Amino acid sequence: MRLQLRLPGWNSVSAAHQGSAFVVAAILLSAVGFVPEAQARPLCLGRIATIVGHGGSQILNGTAGPDVIFGGGGHDIIAGRSGQDVLCGGEGNDVLVAGKGTDHLSGGPGNDSLVSKVWVPAPCRHCDFGSDVYRAGSGDDSIFGLGGNETFYGGPGDDVISGQPGGDHIFAGPGNDHVSGVQDGDTIYGGSGNDDLRGRPRNDTIFGGRGDDTVSGDTDSDRVFGGPGNDVVNGEGGAANDQAGSNCRWQSCSSGVDLVSGGFGHDVLSGGNRDDKLRGGNGHDFILGGDGADTLSGQESGDTLDVGDGRDVNSGGSGIDACRSPRRGPRAHGCERGGSTILDESTLLGAGNQSAPFIDPIRAALLEWQERADEIQAQLNAN
Repeated sequence: MRLQLRLPGWNSVSAAHQGSAFVVAAILLSAVGFVPEAQARPLCLGRIATIVGHGGSQILNGTAGPDVIFGGGGHDIIAGRSGQDVLCGGEGNDVLVAGKGTDHLSGGPGNDSLVSKVWVPAPCRHCDFGSDVYRAGSGDDSIFGLGGNETFYGGPGDDVISGQPGGDHIFAGPGNDHVSGVQDGDTIYGGSGNDDLRGRPRNDTIFGGRGDDTVSGDTDSDRVFGGPGNDVVNGEGGAANDQAGSNCRWQSCSSGVDLVSGGFGHDVLSGGNRDDKLRGGNGHDFILGGDGADTLSGQESGDTLDVGDGRDVNSGGSGIDACRSPRRGPRAHGCERGGSTILDESTLLGAGNQSAPFIDPIRAALLEWQERADEIQAQLNAN
């Protein structure tokens, strides 16, 4: 026996008789009838949208309560308000604007901009900016926070991400990204692309990632690490100190002490204006002390250390290193340890070259180092 039920908005519900029970075999929806609400609305970060765009370029505003807003296929402007909102751009080049609550923003496939709209005059004391989460899409996105402890996720595109005051966590993503913290101790992770990662005042922690990155700290006590690529790592205004080979622990470094370390590639490491401690990674690294009394350490063979004004110390390292010192002779200050071959400026720069690219800027140092690497290695092999 077969039972067929008729429900408003549904085509039919069919059931077959088995023993003393009816088993539902199929539910067929009417082509023009009622569609369940849960199926009619898209999901935004796993939640059912309460406000949905319907194609074209629109302005979608949230309410005073918690909203889940999903744009459509157009170039939309989506703005949250005072509630804890979830905003998704969808397709198109969208602008997503966070409100006063703790919001989650997610761009879509287009080139999106994710920003915060709550602007306050400085100085602002005891301000609660929330802890927003920003997620870029697959396009080339721009993400700008306001304040609070925010989290930023870059996407596959070439993104521009800028944190604001607060301890932010920034993940660059696969593209060639430009990432900048502001203050209050940001943690920045580079992705697989060739990223430009820059800290700002306060104690930042920056990891370069897999690409050929430019990684820079700023003033105060930063921890700066290159990744597997050929990186340029700069301690900037603070001093540079790598944890390995020093007595400085992560929690007890004095003010202005950075932690700078190379990775697996051929890196250029630069200290700042104070007493720096820098250590190379597994590649053929160029390690440059700054203006302070620095301690420079190679890791693998083929590293070149520049001890700067002669107050620096070469702490050695495995393999044969080359060391440049302004003093001559077998006891050239700063090049005493590690069995280093002592080089002068003519070897590093080439005869007749009066410039000093390994002092500043670091980009010039990298270019000069790449041009002279073969000549330096040839001299090392001859000794």
